[in-house]
Amino acid sequence: VLASQGGLMTHTDYFRADEKKFVRMGEMKLDLLRPLLQAGYHVVISDADVVFISDPWPYLLPGLS
Repeated sequence: VLASQGGLMTHTDYFRADEKKFVRMGEMKLDLLRPLLQAGYHVVISDADVVFISDPWPYLLPGLS
């Protein structure tokens, strides 16, 4: 369950069917990432349905591979 200013969003909500909920979900992602980025962390975010065909790290951190 995701808490939001507009109430609770449950796992059964289909966010894309409601534009306001979809936008709020994106805002919540940014709210979670902002403190990490401000603290100097590098963040890679990906949707759960994304498949990496090859290792992405050489492209993300070319000097470390």
